[in-house]
Amino acid sequence: VKPLQGAGECLKLRLDVTQPGQVQAAVAAAYERLGAIDVLVNNAGQGFITSVGDAPEAEMRALFELNFFGMVAVTRAFLPRLRAQGHGHIVNISSIAGLIGRVGSAYYAATKYAMEGFSESLAAEVKDFGLRVTIAEPAGFRTGFTAATVRGEVGSYQQTVGARLDSIAANLDKVRGDPAGAAKLLVAVGGAPDAPLRLPLGKGAVE
Repeated sequence: VKPLQGAGECLKLRLDVTQPGQVQAAVAAAYERLGAIDVLVNNAGQGFITSVGDAPEAEMRALFELNFFGMVAVTRAFLPRLRAQGHGHIVNISSIAGLIGRVGSAYYAATKYAMEGFSESLAAEVKDFGLRVTIAEPAGFRTGFTAATVRGEVGSYQQTVGARLDSIAANLDKVRGDPAGAAKLLVAVGGAPDAPLRLPLGKGAVE
């Protein structure tokens, strides 16, 4: 298999991070083509807004499988190769919801709080192998993520969860974060020897 020839090329691989077989196959294919991986960005995720008592258990568990256990599976698949090559940077895309739990976001926030704790421990474990970990914590960005967020039931919580859903719908076109700027910052941070453990992204996250 030919290696990629330059920075202008891109290797695309189909991957469902909740399927262990696909994870292992994608990692093997990436290393076969690239030889080494400098930066791993775990970005697969789904938003979910609902009241705690009204969320179907299957949907709640599926959210954890994607947002948390999917990230864990990809990270674990890369770790042996990253350790062996002696360098690498893992960037986990968390959220401001990993720092502050808000009305209607209990399950989504829980997946991101789990990611934060996992990433902190991982950073301490792998530093002696020449590996770094950064937790990116974005606020609202104009990416379509909020519009695609799953809206669950609110039950009797119309004044709290329902009000937040109404507010989100009314302010979709007012989201401040610039995704291009965030991407440039992530590229600059990825692989940097002084990369921080935590990287708030967007004015809302910094505030």
